[in-house]
Amino acid sequence: MHKATTWLATRYETVVVEDLNLAGMVCNRRLARSLADQSFGTIRHQLGYKG
Repeated sequence: MHKATTWLATRYETVVVEDLNLAGMVCNRRLARSLADQSFGTIRHQLGYKG
């Protein structure tokens, strides 16, 4: 995750992150486990301080 966010921050001048309705998506049984395993907040936070 650190390598990917560093690569994005150094390669692109502007990085746009879409705000998703994760609470609504977790209600879907097929997506719930996959979404829980991802750390979207951490990626967004790292892009914020690296950018």
